[in-house]
Formats: sequence, C-alpha cells, structure tokens
Amino acid sequence: MGTSFLVIQTIVNTFGVTASAGVGVAEKVCVFIMLVPSAYMQSMSAFVAQNMGAGNPIRAKKALKYGILTSVAAGLVMALLTFFHGDLLSAIFSPDPEVVAASHSYLKAYAIDCMLTPFLFCFTGYYNGCEKTLFVMIQGIIGAFFVRIPVAYLMSRMAGATLFQIGLSTPASSVVQILLCLSMFLFSGAPLRWTEPCLFERKCRSMKIITVSREFGSGGRELGKRLSDCLGWPYYDREIISAVARRNALDEGYVEDALEQGDFRGVPLTIGRTFAYLPSMPHDSRQLLQEQRRVLRALAAHGDCIIVGRNADLILAEHRPLKLFVYADLESRLRRCRERSSDDERFTLRELERKLRQVDQHRARHHAMLSDLPWGSREGYHLCVNTTGLSLKTLAPLVAEYARSWFSQQGTPDPRPKKRLSKKSQAASVSPDAHAAGKTGQNLIRACGRELRESFSTS
Repeated sequence: MGTSFLVIQTIVNTFGVTASAGVGVAEKVCVFIMLVPSAYMQSMSAFVAQNMGAGNPIRAKKALKYGILTSVAAGLVMALLTFFHGDLLSAIFSPDPEVVAASHSYLKAYAIDCMLTPFLFCFTGYYNGCEKTLFVMIQGIIGAFFVRIPVAYLMSRMAGATLFQIGLSTPASSVVQILLCLSMFLFSGAPLRWTEPCLFERKCRSMKIITVSREFGSGGRELGKRLSDCLGWPYYDREIISAVARRNALDEGYVEDALEQGDFRGVPLTIGRTFAYLPSMPHDSRQLLQEQRRVLRALAAHGDCIIVGRNADLILAEHRPLKLFVYADLESRLRRCRERSSDDERFTLRELERKLRQVDQHRARHHAMLSDLPWGSREGYHLCVNTTGLSLKTLAPLVAEYARSWFSQQGTPDPRPKKRLSKKSQAASVSPDAHAAGKTGQNLIRACGRELRESFSTS
C-alpha cells in the first residue's frame, strides 16, 4: 500500500522542507529496520505453503508461533536502536542536524511499530501460504486507507503537531491489522479443515502409491522404472516437471532449477513498509511448489502409480503411500554416476563427489521443511534399500513382491497374481507399522539373498 505512504508524505510536506527531508531520510532507515520481519514473511509464506500442501497444518502453525517469537527478539533490538539512536542512523543519509532531528522524531514512532511488525508480517506470510491472499489484501487496504491515512491527517491538524505524532499512524494501522489477523486465526474454521479427513482423503486411501526417495546416484530412479514394469503401474518423475512447466508456460529447465535449488532468496527493498504488500514474483519458488503439489495430487488421484522424488511421500501422506528410500555407499554412487554421464559431462572425482553432496543437501533441506524427521531416517520410510553391489534388474522384482505384500496388509489387496516366495521370505512378512516395516524390508532382502546369488550367477 505505497499509496498511503505517498499521502502521508504529502501531509508532511505542508510542515516545510526540513520535515519533508526528515521523513525521506527516515523512510530509508526503515528499509533497514524492517528487513528482518520482511524476510520472516517471505520464508513463512513458502514454509506454510509446503506444509499445508502436504496436509501438515500443525507444523505450519508451529512455524507461525516460533516465527513470531524469534522475530520479536529481532524487533526488540531494532526498536531500542531506532528509538534511542535513530539520530545516528539518520546521520548516515544526511549531515544536516535539523533534518536528522526531524528524522529521529519520526523514527521514534517506527520504533513502536518494530514491536508490532513481527506479528503482522508473520501472520501475512502465514495467510499467503494458506492461499488466503484475498484476506491479506483486504486487511492491508483497511489498515492503509481506513486507519493510517485518517490518523496521519487528524494528527497533522492538531495544534503543535510533530512528526512523531504523525508517525504514530503506522503502528496504529499495524494494531488494527494484527487484530484482524488474530480474529481470522481464532474464528475462521478454514485452517482447521486441513486437520479433518475429507471425502477426497477417504477416497484416495484406496489408491496404491509408491514413493521413491533416494540419494543422488543410488539408482532410485532406475529402481522406480523397473518397479513400474514389474507392477504395471505408471511411473512419474520428469513428467511432474513437464506438467508444472506446461501449466505455467515456463521452460522446464527453469522450473527444475526453481524446485530443486529454489531457496527463498531475495527480499524486495522499497520505500518504507511498502514491500510488505507487494505481490510476489509471478513464478517464484512458492508458487511453483504449490503447483507441483497440485500436479502430484492429480496424478495420485488418477490411480495406482510410482512417483520418484518431489517429497511425494510427505505431500501425498493422506494416500498412505508405501515409502521407499534408496541409498548406497559413496563409491557405488560415484561409479554409477560416471558410468551414466555423457561425454560432455565429465567431472573429476572430487567435483562429482561435491555434486553428490550438494544435491543431497538440497533434498534434505526441502524435506526438513515438511517433516521433523531427518531426510533418509529409517523411521520415515517403510523400506530402506541399500543398492550397493546389487543388480537393480534382480532387485526390482523382490521389492515389487514386498510392495504387494505391504498393500495387501493395508486392506488394499493387489489384483495381480502373486509369485510364491521362499519359506524364508514368507517368514519375514511385512509389519504394518512404519518403523517395523522398514526393518522387515531389510530382513526380506537378506532372506532373499539366495535368490539374488542364483540370479547373478545366471545373468
């Protein structure tokens, strides 16, 4: 709502050149003192969007709680600095003592606002992440045109009015906007609907979904493709990127980079508090993540399938998918990458190892936004598969057999005819408990060691 600040600047201009220059300097200082809450707003929006999309509203609300607590600490520091030493900050932009004094007077009102913006900006980011952008716009308009401008005008008409009194219009509007946000949070049932099973959720539980998370170079993508052949289910990987790019009329390479590398970088810096209300870039990481979530849900709702990566195990949690995690030792991963790299993608061993670690770090960071469990932790998966020294061609049928057994115990019997396992394999039956299932899956692979060795000897 930059218009409201332009109106206030017009009101201040009637006080003379010194007052006008003082407010101009104060607005430059405000860019700095409001930087931290603005960064919280941007990050909150992306974090909440991912968790609400993954059906985890409790974690989104925790982010709001702790975001407010930590940003208030930074706000307190900025408030004290601005109130007591605003003249030192203003002196950076103007050597004129009268302008510095006028700026300091105006900044004292902003010091009060420094204690309010952590609440307001975190709520704004939260509701943007919940896709309640209409509410964000309405409360911004109310604060700007029905509180900030009228209060500034009334203060300017008082006898002996000062820039401090006019500046109080900003914290006054923040108070009203915070009350609106609190009312929305407490009395609106919209956020709570995410915590209750809906008809879509009950329907989607009948679908059989396998999600494959993997370390880079461990062969998770190839294993997913071979599982698709064994089970006869559709396989989705690059197709997700293509669908997101097609829906947004963007280049696939750009979308892939934004989703894989897309940290929430860049905080818009403009005059005063206007950056709090500027719309995001049309295709930033947050919007692409939301679009990816829609694509994943559409694919999963269409029927049984196998999805590789994209945090599908968390985003599609209401489908109760079979969650696989594929890993291998570093030497095997390096060898696999070198074998499959093209002639124009030759890296040294050190460069390749650094790339492996970077990709895994990106995946772990994105996973951490949706789950309290570390990425790759066995407690978060039903089956962890170590592909070190194993043939994926031989391994895939065994994992497919595990999947049939797992889904049958979840109340979704597999219609395809099942192969008979050896007695050792049957003894290592799958537990429906997620933690136990992960251990049982490893036992299943070990129990089938004899079949693996026989297959290797004949291949």
